[in-house]
Amino acid sequence: MGMGEISESVEITVKTIGPAPPSRLSVSSPIKVRDLRKLIATSSANHLPIENLRLVFRGKVLDDTQDDDDRDDVYLQLSNGDSVIAAVKPKPPPRHLRDDTCIDDDDLDLPVEEEAFLFSPQQVKAS
Repeated sequence: MGMGEISESVEITVKTIGPAPPSRLSVSSPIKVRDLRKLIATSSANHLPIENLRLVFRGKVLDDTQDDDDRDDVYLQLSNGDSVIAAVKPKPPPRHLRDDTCIDDDDLDLPVEEEAFLFSPQQVKAS
């Protein structure tokens, strides 16, 4: 177990951002944040995507490990009645919608044969 403490079972409330109502979940405490994330993702009626699931406890976003070091798991001490907020990080928009990237007609290099035009480019420029 982590933190040298005896594990006990506590009941927490999981509030999901969105239309889903809060749910109750029985977990051991202390618990690894990584294990809590997995438990919430799989026990949710919506089956939340674990790779995009963010947990917030007492106003702080919970990380699985300390300082981006995969060796030091973060443990969370929970009490009966505590609330955890579960939010799904949205997927980034497609590339053509990011970074003010705009596709102009000039950027489209489509091969078009000269016979496809009703007027030749020279006739258009002359008018």
